[in-house]
Amino acid sequence: MKGKTIPVISKMETQKYKFDVDIEGDYFYLIAVKENNVVRPFVKQKIAEGLSDAKKSTKEAFQCCNQVQHGINTLLLISIDKNWNYRFLPVGMIAVDHIGPIIHSVGHKDDYYLPKSHIHNFYSVIDSILGINEIHKAKDIFFREQNIKINVPKNDIGIDSDISIVNGDITTKDYSHYYCQLMVYYTGDLKYVTIAGQKFNVKQIEESDYIQIRVKDYDDKTIQVVGEDKRGNITKGSVMISPSILRSAMRSAQTQQQYIYQSRSSKSSDSYSDLEYRIEELEEENEELKNRIEELE
Repeated sequence: MKGKTIPVISKMETQKYKFDVDIEGDYFYLIAVKENNVVRPFVKQKIAEGLSDAKKSTKEAFQCCNQVQHGINTLLLISIDKNWNYRFLPVGMIAVDHIGPIIHSVGHKDDYYLPKSHIHNFYSVIDSILGINEIHKAKDIFFREQNIKINVPKNDIGIDSDISIVNGDITTKDYSHYYCQLMVYYTGDLKYVTIAGQKFNVKQIEESDYIQIRVKDYDDKTIQVVGEDKRGNITKGSVMISPSILRSAMRSAQTQQQYIYQSRSSKSSDSYSDLEYRIEELEEENEELKNRIEELE
């Protein structure tokens, strides 16, 4: 690598490379690898096929001959002689991004201690909740047959992205729809997220404490989510949310009951008639809440 920055591309098929290298051989191939056990099987396969698609000179333009994996790949120029002996030379690195964002449904916001930032220092929370880490770190590659070690950069190059959705309670009702508050956390190169048909860019996510969406049902609900990263990779999925409007209604009823109790305690006997009137008024409101809960159940 001549530069410090690893180039990031979405497709390898159209990429062509030329090299100024000194390596002996009669047949040449370019492959991209992330581990050391790829070279020998590749060479054996090409020899079995007759080496008909090999380049005959290192001065030609090369394209990768194998299927390139997502992540940081090391480019190896392989030479094979007429006696079928082979050697190889690392000639560069390339990062391939052809996987869209990973989508998680985490649960209800009251069940976890959540950070304020929507940019994932939240990932440690995801690890503890789900017990997984989908974004794998790059590893060095050591080729024992030629005593070559490839030092793969460990810094995050930002080609992996993750969307984690935490739901709150349903707040209000509008005709046949309810409004649910969702908290969205993300990592990496996320550009857009579409939730229940509503599209948001990263800036909107960062500037809002939560995203409010309309849903038709008020209990367990499957919401369609689409994530898109900066290179146009798209992931479509669904997440299950449990807005628990019943929980919201019960909280409201408990608050009302507590208010009644505090009112009774704070009022003096001299204003008993006013207190009695207020209690009757609150009891009527409480009855309306109970009826609402029964209706929702």
